[in-house]
Amino acid sequence: GEGDGDGDGDVDNDPDPDPDLSGACSGACTYGIDLPTCSESAEKVLCWCDQATSQWIIKDCNQICIAEGYANGAEACSFDSESGYDLCFCNVGECHSSSDCVESGTGDICVNVEGETVCADSCQINTCDCTAGVDMCACTTIGIAPNTMDVCFDTDATYDCYYDSDCPSSSPNCLENSQSGVTYCMFECAAAPDTCTGGTECSILVNGSDQIVGGACL
Repeated sequence: GEGDGDGDGDVDNDPDPDPDLSGACSGACTYGIDLPTCSESAEKVLCWCDQATSQWIIKDCNQICIAEGYANGAEACSFDSESGYDLCFCNVGECHSSSDCVESGTGDICVNVEGETVCADSCQINTCDCTAGVDMCACTTIGIAPNTMDVCFDTDATYDCYYDSDCPSSSPNCLENSQSGVTYCMFECAAAPDTCTGGTECSILVNGSDQIVGGACL
């Protein structure tokens, strides 16, 4: 489950709760002794003992979950056996883990797409050494068939070029983004064959540090 993660009584800078939540948590409490507890009168509301005032304060689970990036808000306020007290549980979407997808037969990987999880089939992304950065980039097929090219796609590799001969020998292909007009010098590589079906394409998956960790058919 997703908790709100702070034990200092701060209300995560949430805007004031909706008027209908007033009175959902009230009265005196003892910080450090009275554990967070779900409101008895309001749904998806966690009552939190405020250290500064020794009063119960409202934590709106929906607001907390949206602030943490879960577009669908909260699933519930309920007891969390791991922590031993009540917490907000966020509505993550279709899956909590990849095993959920395997069990339901809807894919083999659980992916977070814009704050909501979906099941998808994994696919291969070939990586290459970025031209400009130190991290790995994805070897990507660009262009429209039959005029396609596999390049080490590095958006940091901007270069003022017009011809291929304007580029350094290590990244000899001058490429232009037709929408922005920005030009890049990139080098060719071998992209993995696209195994995705049903109108999906192999999208790059990154971790919290923006490092490439794989691909998913989305």
